[in-house]
Amino acid sequence: MRPSTYRRLHRNEWVTSEETFIAADKWDKCVAAGAALGIAPLVSDKDHPIYGMVDASTKHDATAVVFCYYDRALKKVVLACHRVWFPTPEEPMDLTETVERYILDVKARLRLMRVRYDPTQMQTTAMNLRKKHVIMEEFPQTGENLTQASQLLSELIEYGNLLLYADDEMRNQALATAAVSGRRGFKLDKQKASRKIDLVVALAGAAHCAVEHGSYEGRPIEVRSPFSDLVREPRWGP
Repeated sequence: MRPSTYRRLHRNEWVTSEETFIAADKWDKCVAAGAALGIAPLVSDKDHPIYGMVDASTKHDATAVVFCYYDRALKKVVLACHRVWFPTPEEPMDLTETVERYILDVKARLRLMRVRYDPTQMQTTAMNLRKKHVIMEEFPQTGENLTQASQLLSELIEYGNLLLYADDEMRNQALATAAVSGRRGFKLDKQKASRKIDLVVALAGAAHCAVEHGSYEGRPIEVRSPFSDLVREPRWGP
């Protein structure tokens, strides 16, 4: 449990419902561990089934797309690649020319399994991507979904099971993120209204998707038949 929850439940101390989501040193340890293993944004790699999350806003907040994969050998979640945009009311985003184009580029270069999205802003874009054979999975930013993704991301960072590459914007947003406690756990929120945390929200959703689906999707399955001696190459299947 988080430190404030421990103090409230076990020490009977009064605490606020909001605290800093992650300390800088714990985030930096995940980056250092990733650097030691050569983790960098994936440019071209069909070996790892990757999973994405879009946190979209056309005018006010940032729009972020994050992709992760679950490394079965290391038993860790790895940040694969990401993009972020900063629209304004004067210059709103064209999701077709930004998010949709980036996801299709990732699909062409990497082994993309599925992308989660909040249907509030992404219905048209999701429909277009489905027509181009991208599996789009609705993930509304409800309290329950945000709590599950937030707590998983916290545990991955806390126990060193998340491998990151260095990125100043993502680090700044992580350090600007608060954890707001509720009845069923905590969820991510902004420490200040002016700060952006969209990359962290997208990272939490992508990591959750990679853990939920990555343990079985994309696993190589060897075809067995009476003529198995003739079948030497595995096929990829669910």
